[in-house]
Amino acid sequence: MARQTKFIVDIIPMTRQPWTIKVLVDNKTQPRNPISGSTKYQRILLCDSKGTEVQATIFGDDIGLFKDILIESKKYYISNANVRPIQHKHRIVTNDYQWIINSRTLVEEVEAEEVVPYPQPSKFVPLEHLKKYKDKPETLSLYYTIIKLPLLDYYCQLFNKFNFS
Repeated sequence: MARQTKFIVDIIPMTRQPWTIKVLVDNKTQPRNPISGSTKYQRILLCDSKGTEVQATIFGDDIGLFKDILIESKKYYISNANVRPIQHKHRIVTNDYQWIINSRTLVEEVEAEEVVPYPQPSKFVPLEHLKKYKDKPETLSLYYTIIKLPLLDYYCQLFNKFNFS
């Protein structure tokens, strides 16, 4: 019997528990120390089968619990994470909410025979808007295509101005 799962868009702070969702781990950062405060954190980007993303965060001692779980490019069933709004300055995806994963969150790897293709989320940003990503801790993959040759000098200057290499 197939599991009853929801999609990321269905999960908001008022969503009644228990809920389960099937997600792909798109990115998992190394644990980090905050700029202010003392509690380490680790960010994880999750994507559902519709391509919707959500940012999840693990704090403090819970990081060790998920060290060998939630591995990039693997799919998991996640149930009952703590869902809360995320401040715009901490947001790395367009979702208004983040999931806090802790020792009470149920995480189970999807069996190989259950695997279905998931879209790989891509975010295309015009070169003019790259400046706002400069000081973000995440790594960006930079792909660019020059469409109009008369603008070549402009884009080269813009690219060099942000010191991307």
